[in-house]
Amino acid sequence: MAFIKRDLSVQFSTKFFKGISHEMVIDQLKETIDLDQVKSVQLTENSCIVSVEDSETKDKLIINGLTLKNRSVSFLDVEKTITNVTIKDMPYEVQNCFVATQMLRYGQVIPESVRRGYIKGTNIENGSRYLQMLKCDKTLPNKTNFGRFEVRIFADNNRTECKYCRTTDHPSYLCRDKPARVVRCYNCNKMGHIARDCNNEPVCSFCKQSGHSRNNCEQYITEKARRDYGSYASEILEGQQTTQEDAQIHLNETFHVDRHNLNNNETAQKISVITKSSDNNVNIILGASNAKRLGQFHQNTINASVCGATLDNVEQCISLSTSKIKTPNTHIGKVILCLGTNDVTRNKDDSDQINITATQAISKIKQTFPKSQIAVCSILPRKGRGQHLIKMNDTSNHVNGFLKKMCIRDGTLDFIDIHKEFSKQGSAIKPLFDTNDVSGVHISSAGEEKLCEIFSKYLTALPGKSEFPVTPQHDKKRNLSDITISPSSAEAKPKHTKAGSPMMSGILNR
Repeated sequence: MAFIKRDLSVQFSTKFFKGISHEMVIDQLKETIDLDQVKSVQLTENSCIVSVEDSETKDKLIINGLTLKNRSVSFLDVEKTITNVTIKDMPYEVQNCFVATQMLRYGQVIPESVRRGYIKGTNIENGSRYLQMLKCDKTLPNKTNFGRFEVRIFADNNRTECKYCRTTDHPSYLCRDKPARVVRCYNCNKMGHIARDCNNEPVCSFCKQSGHSRNNCEQYITEKARRDYGSYASEILEGQQTTQEDAQIHLNETFHVDRHNLNNNETAQKISVITKSSDNNVNIILGASNAKRLGQFHQNTINASVCGATLDNVEQCISLSTSKIKTPNTHIGKVILCLGTNDVTRNKDDSDQINITATQAISKIKQTFPKSQIAVCSILPRKGRGQHLIKMNDTSNHVNGFLKKMCIRDGTLDFIDIHKEFSKQGSAIKPLFDTNDVSGVHISSAGEEKLCEIFSKYLTALPGKSEFPVTPQHDKKRNLSDITISPSSAEAKPKHTKAGSPMMSGILNR
């Protein structure tokens, strides 16, 4: 019955009146208007609705109101023509005129009705904007974008849609159809488990395609750029793509020159051996969520990373890697261990325990892959501030120092210092970390590219060839002596003694 209009009905709330009756309302009405003009008086659960004959009588009720039980009562239209809108998450720097302009897509904004919200009792804003609209759309979106800013919209007059049942007569948190809380995996987007326990291939939550996360999705990156950059998106994306292509060409040319600068026959033989056996030569990455985000970024490389894995879970990663090996005669060339971040979270005050766990994990890898070249990655720093983050970064530094010394002493281990590449002057480089991650642990798309570059350099390096930031296997003894503080007994200089001293006389008697 959408064609029925209730232009001559007004109402007031009876929420604060107990025991109100029709007679009480009629007695007050006859003091303001003629009762012959009253058509109906209805008492509902929360309101009293009065329907009158003409608009003049209606205006008298709205202007004068009533007095019930020594309290003033104001009448309002049953069907509101004005919609009150609340906008959340709007930046402080955005002017009210911009907000009004953006809301014109949903109706007519009443002039000078836009105002800012303040924290109660202060002059500090809370980030909300309030405005009034006429001829507003039937429903307003819960979330939308004002330029490059994402905001939330709430409106009265049944304009806000419930995200569960799509009706407008109640908020979402009061919906009877609201489903029970079920966990969702951020890796494969399936219900019933979390990313830490997921062994499935990553599935993009934007394009629903497998093999990559949303941060690496070209469609998502393009859509986000178009939303952020507006009409200049195509030119900016074209410039970014050209820059990436130029960088890739430069990298290929550099690798080509490095290969042609090899002069000795032994190195040339190594290249031919690697080229011939590339089909049966496989590399393995054992890591956690940051390493898993890389996917299969390198040819003949098995990414056996498990979200949320710790050094105690290295056997699970090893088992996952062996299950992905297709042929039994496959040679495992290099193994990269990239774990430890979650161990610091669990043992932030006990670096010694992490060192013990790391030693045991490396020993298990050696036993499983005795003929492989093994690299140990340093633990990444954490982005953010706070005493707990500072404490965990200090623990990471202690563990990284221990791992580096272990790799220098052990000729079968390499050390990849990814901590150095993700930090500057002792602090994490923010663009390399996910801005939406409150824990400060997970890396961004730029961080993924950086980590891919570091791992690719190590995997493509020839045995014994120094590749920054890798500590090479050769000349381990010299490196070990470089970090030794006290000189050896043979290098120690004798102290100068005076003639006639007991020490000098003993030397002369000899």
